[in-house]
Amino acid sequence: MVRRDIFLTTLIITLFIFGLGYGLGSYQDNFRIDDSSYSIKESELETDSLVTEKVFFEEFGGNSCDNLKERINNFNKHIYEIGQTLTEFDSKKISKGNDYNLLKRKYLLLQLNLYTLKHKIQKSCDLKSDTILFIFDSKDNEESIRQGFVLDSLVNQIPVSIITIDKSFEQEPLVKSLITYYDIKKAPTLIINYDIKKEGYTNIPEIKELLTNEKET
Repeated sequence: MVRRDIFLTTLIITLFIFGLGYGLGSYQDNFRIDDSSYSIKESELETDSLVTEKVFFEEFGGNSCDNLKERINNFNKHIYEIGQTLTEFDSKKISKGNDYNLLKRKYLLLQLNLYTLKHKIQKSCDLKSDTILFIFDSKDNEESIRQGFVLDSLVNQIPVSIITIDKSFEQEPLVKSLITYYDIKKAPTLIINYDIKKEGYTNIPEIKELLTNEKET
């Protein structure tokens, strides 16, 4: 009888600790998702601000290029940091529910806004900045994972913007349009400075060579 009581007590304590740990873990995950959601909302406001500034000076005259160049570079760094956080969520299998998918969709649209805005500023302000659109597949694609590590390393070596698009993310219809526009047949694929398409895994020396050749043409 005593042994049975000890067993039941131990079981209750174990279940309590497990439940407490699970609850704290879920709370922490939700807190981190909320924090990332706030960062994305801030970035959405920054996008609106950049677009408004550009339109204002186009309409009323004046030159805002120097300010726009500085702001777009700072904005790019902020977007990259958000992406690193979401990548960490993926690697730790943190919260795959509707809130997380909504967060990913907002981030994807934010990146495409940055991609488009940089192209506009590049044309109107002669912005000298390299941009790589990285189209990957999150569904069992080893080459995409390897390519991601390469691009993370590249960012630490040279100033370059990396825009990442998961071709298997079906919750956002714009992804399909992008895949069609660039005629993407496989992942990974890199679109370098809006024009050069490189399919399959590409190492750092190859990417640097493509960037150099693109500037010389």
